[in-house]
Amino acid sequence: MAQQTFAEDKQQAVSVVRDLVLSRKVRAEWIAFVLLIALSGSLFLEHLGSLNITMYDEVIHANVVRNLAEHCCVPRLHRSDLGTDWRDWTNNSVWLHKPLLPFFITATGYKILGGSLWALRLPGALFGLSTAALVFYIGRRFFNYSTGLTGLAIFTLSPFTNSLVHGRIFSGFPDLTFVFFDTIALYLILQWGHSRSRSTLRWLGLVLGLAYLCKGGLSLAPFVVLTIVAIEAGGLRELPGVLQSVLMFVIVVLPEKVYWMVHHPVEYSYEQNRQLLHLFANIEGLGAPWHAYFTRSLPEILGPHLIPFVYFAIAWALLRHRRGTSRYILALWVLTYLIPLSFAVSKTPNFIFAVLPAIALLLPNVVGDLIHNHQFRLVLLLSALSLTAPILWRIFVKPGFSTGDAFWSHNFGHSSWLTLLIFTAISIIAVAFLWSMYSPSKSTAATCLVLTSVMLFVVYVRRDYLENREEVTECNGALTFAEQLQLREAGYSLRPIVDQDSLIMMTQDRDLQYLYVMYWSGADAMDVCRRMPELTRFQGRPKVFLLTEGSLPAAAIARLPLGNLYSLEQIPFSLWDAEIRRACQAAQATSRLTIHPNQLGTLPERGTSGATGSQTEQSMQIILTSSPNPSRVNQPVTFTAAVAPLDGALPTGSITFAISGIKPLVAPLNNGRAAVNWTFLYTGERTVTATYRGGANDRTAVSQRFIQKVNY
Repeated sequence: MAQQTFAEDKQQAVSVVRDLVLSRKVRAEWIAFVLLIALSGSLFLEHLGSLNITMYDEVIHANVVRNLAEHCCVPRLHRSDLGTDWRDWTNNSVWLHKPLLPFFITATGYKILGGSLWALRLPGALFGLSTAALVFYIGRRFFNYSTGLTGLAIFTLSPFTNSLVHGRIFSGFPDLTFVFFDTIALYLILQWGHSRSRSTLRWLGLVLGLAYLCKGGLSLAPFVVLTIVAIEAGGLRELPGVLQSVLMFVIVVLPEKVYWMVHHPVEYSYEQNRQLLHLFANIEGLGAPWHAYFTRSLPEILGPHLIPFVYFAIAWALLRHRRGTSRYILALWVLTYLIPLSFAVSKTPNFIFAVLPAIALLLPNVVGDLIHNHQFRLVLLLSALSLTAPILWRIFVKPGFSTGDAFWSHNFGHSSWLTLLIFTAISIIAVAFLWSMYSPSKSTAATCLVLTSVMLFVVYVRRDYLENREEVTECNGALTFAEQLQLREAGYSLRPIVDQDSLIMMTQDRDLQYLYVMYWSGADAMDVCRRMPELTRFQGRPKVFLLTEGSLPAAAIARLPLGNLYSLEQIPFSLWDAEIRRACQAAQATSRLTIHPNQLGTLPERGTSGATGSQTEQSMQIILTSSPNPSRVNQPVTFTAAVAPLDGALPTGSITFAISGIKPLVAPLNNGRAAVNWTFLYTGERTVTATYRGGANDRTAVSQRFIQKVNY
């Protein structure tokens, strides 16, 4: 009897200790979750209200959201359609360039929170944190706690996610809103893989309908995943459930399509066709080779360190796990985005941002599976490759994307290419030796994995922190902080003079400056130099102002950093029409050069065949030409820059072509000349400059700006 009592007491004591240990473990797990969310939130919120607005998407989004908040419910960039072009998403009135659900959500928060840039970016930060929490829940629900926590860290600490939250890269909060709904869809597909519930599929259709209202056709990829999983699981018997999901999707999406087709058919049809053309044409400079998503975009989103783990995890999940399992679905989800979109002509990393939650869950789960199956060599190999991957990427992949040429044509101009190649070769040889000769223990593999994880954590957090504190952002030709400060001060000065119904006509030649003035002043603004033949449309309109660096035979009502402000209501049309035409011609002919502070340059006269660059010590100049000019929409244009010999020697290096509205194009010099080709898909005028950056003994020069005209 005493022995039985002792055994019962012992068993009860063991149970109490086990429960105490488990409760402490659960408490520690939730503490780690809260700390990680707090760290991510602090990085998201740091400098979230920065007054630096990124070109191009964010400054356009800011104006559209502000107009929606003030005048619901038609999205507008310009409040007036005078002088606008419905084919130009940077200069139109009714703005249907992107799906609108994120804009309505953001406009609601923008209005409630007082209409600041902090309020503009906060919804994106909240959707980012919500997606991170959802990734943690999916990992904990279908795998284990460590998978969920690691997945949360990968997603929320990714510098790409942080840049989207702060609006530094396009397209910002629309992508974060879309990925939130897309991640819910991922959860529902995983859940359906376990339950086979028809109600889950109906919820999936609803969620994907909302995702479509955020990002358009990218929301269709989960239907492909669902169809493949359903056919593999039950054949044609599961297709009726899939059709129910599609039907719910159509019910959600169709009303919005019908509304815009009825009320704004021209603008809506045009933008829908443009979205589809991303598959077949080089839209806005987004053309890239077929492998760009695998070799460029994924390293940009995840960082090159994780790429060896990612590619291995996808292959491991597809080859080592049976179909229909959670790991298999995650790998299938990633490939369903990457492979079809690789056949599209236009590519940009945010198109595949939806794979990040799936990769964040798949990667730690597969690594845990390797440890569990005693695959310590593979763990050690992947950890070593993660250290060499950034070097390989920077040497062989990254330099070639500027021009699309073969990567090896760019590396021999690199000052330290030989050292990097030797270091990489030694690293690969050492890894191969360890792989063939050394059998690591579990503790060795785990230690190496922990060190790699700590390194990645430090790299992520450090990059997020540094990028948040940058005061000057050069993004696709964006204005610098100092230039934006001037525009902001001009906008603030205009507020007591103009109101929401006013129209400010500007003659500045720097592309899209009017969008900044429009946002900070609260009035409508446009660059009339882009629509010169239609100045008569402004005649007789009330509350019209002209902001120009010139002068009119009337008193200026204000003198701003950008020029003189005139009210045109009492000035004859012939007078201000002549001034606008003179100012626009002068703006096109005047060069605003950016020369290295240590250089002394002189401005040459503008030539008739192009633009002549700055001269340094009277020996360096750039002659920039284009053919044809003017051109037509969808007609290839060749931009050529010729750099004069320096002291009789042909210059080496590269030329950066800065064309307003697209990403900078880089081409290497060959016999003192460099050329790039571009096809414009929109009408209008493009400002073009060429910048020469040579070797250590060469100087930097910038050509004069000239205008490339694109007719319809």
